[in-house]
Amino acid sequence: MPDHLELAELVATKTADRLKENFNEILGSFREQWLADMSKLRDDLTAKNLLNSEACGLDCPLKETLLAGVTKAKVLVVDDYPEVRKVLARLLTEVGIVALEAVDAPSAVEILDREQGIEVVLADISMPKNGYTLLEYVREHYPTIEVVMTSGYDTEVEKARVMGAFGFLSKPFTAAQAVLLVEKAVEMRRLKVAGN
Repeated sequence: MPDHLELAELVATKTADRLKENFNEILGSFREQWLADMSKLRDDLTAKNLLNSEACGLDCPLKETLLAGVTKAKVLVVDDYPEVRKVLARLLTEVGIVALEAVDAPSAVEILDREQGIEVVLADISMPKNGYTLLEYVREHYPTIEVVMTSGYDTEVEKARVMGAFGFLSKPFTAAQAVLLVEKAVEMRRLKVAGN
């Protein structure tokens, strides 16, 4: 009789372990899908904010300040979400900044290695070949270029700072927030270069 109890207990334990494993797989898959959906939602909200800012324009005092402060600065905008990338580049161009675009870290590296005079990289963290890879590359090969990171997750802020990012934009952000932070990054970069 005890043998049957031990066998039943073993079968029950194995079944419970298998159910727990299946549940964890389903939960993990659900979590991944939820995170992807939340990331897309934050990108959509960012694009909407930027488009709304673009429609009203960056009004006079801000625009005049920006035009005076960073005219002819060159910024590389890196985001796999085309709406965010394109609208950010257009907004930066409207305030007198030369804006280049890349869809991921490898294409950004190609542009950095080819183009002269890039002062700031504005890069999303959550993209294929992620933004941290790009941040590491910039810190190693172009130490005077400032990097501003963007993400839909505030938990990324500290890691970005520790890795050497100048600043962080939490999605959804506005055009004014993005342009002002880019302006500060350009100013910091120019101070660094002038100091050397």
